Amino acid sequence: MRRIIFAGRLEPVMILTENTAQHLLYSLRVRKGEQFLLSDVSGHTALVEVTACTTDSVQVSLLEERLQDANESPLDITLVQALPKGDKMELIVQKATELGVSKIIPVVTKHTVVKYDARKALKKVEKWQIIAKEAAQQCGRSTVPEIASMQTLAKWLEGSSSLEGVFACYEGEKEKSLYSYINTVTRKEYAFLVGPEGGFAPEEMQRLRERGGDTVSLGRRILRTETVALAVLSILQYQSGDLGH
Repeated sequence: MRRIIFAGRLEPVMILTENTAQHLLYSLRVRKGEQFLLSDVSGHTALVEVTACTTDSVQVSLLEERLQDANESPLDITLVQALPKGDKMELIVQKATELGVSKIIPVVTKHTVVKYDARKALKKVEKWQIIAKEAAQQCGRSTVPEIASMQTLAKWLEGSSSLEGVFACYEGEKEKSLYSYINTVTRKEYAFLVGPEGGFAPEEMQRLRERGGDTVSLGRRILRTETVALAVLSILQYQSGDLGH
């Protein structure tokens, strides 16, 4: 069933406006009497019915609240993604959302090619957040992943209280594979780092290890940055039973 996520709270009667109403009225063309799932900012979901429409609003009534939503992953996964070139980040955000990521943190590393000023960085994050919301609705999720503010990798490393359960996919790692890592470290929360097209600098990975994080290898082949994020997410979700069960 169609699902809509809105920035409010579930109430017995709700009037949906602005972007949510525009999407319902002119993209989905909902009419009085139609039913769909509505999820609020807390991830609570309810079955609602359209009771009235205007040119810029949709009124709905709550029919049945669903306290447990099985569409979310049992894992809490944060993707720390170095900024890629072009529009690759849009693909990463969209597909990572479909694969159940909880949060995406865009970072600037030593080898990052693209550079944004503060204004453009803010606009990029806003655009990625919209893409995440659209992807979440399309795939039936009840929550939208948070797209964090853009920051340097050094700032993120120093600002994290603990790097336990954090690993970076690093082509310079020769001993520890992702396979061995996830079969020795069983967690419900993960954070993993993916580098830009030029990879991570050795000193960046050294600082990660000094703060308690790990580096892992993905095998003999060098994968593109947009491939790494989606491959690792799929592996983690498959291992947890979120994919394929």
